[in-house]
Amino acid sequence: MLDKMRDFYKGDEITKIDVIRKLRTPIINLFGTYPLYYSFGIIETYFEGKWKDIVVDMLSKEGVIEIKPNTSPKQYRLTPKGVDLAFYFINWKNSEETQILNLRMYRLTRVMVTLTIGLFILGIIPLIFKLPLLEIISFFK
Repeated sequence: MLDKMRDFYKGDEITKIDVIRKLRTPIINLFGTYPLYYSFGIIETYFEGKWKDIVVDMLSKEGVIEIKPNTSPKQYRLTPKGVDLAFYFINWKNSEETQILNLRMYRLTRVMVTLTIGLFILGIIPLIFKLPLLEIISFFK
């Protein structure tokens, strides 16, 4: 994963970073315990190997979590900066769900418009060819 790290990312590439994607769920889970409880192992379960300690130390150094001193295993909780990050992650998650729902509504709208136009054309055919409606109705029986 170290080979994927770069000095900078464009704004639209931030969601493609594996660490950020993996960090979203544990930060939201930590938000559920804020500010009363210290937690342990929540962040570590999402990362394997040496990344467990690296991510926890990085978050502590950046001021996102506060580590309780002299505890084994490391116990931590969110700081106010971490709460802001949790809100960002919650909004990000909700926006992804909204995009999926928007796509589904777009498809449904296209189907409804297509059916409406098709039924309109079927309804106007008798008027164009001056067919009596009774003959068309008896045709479908």
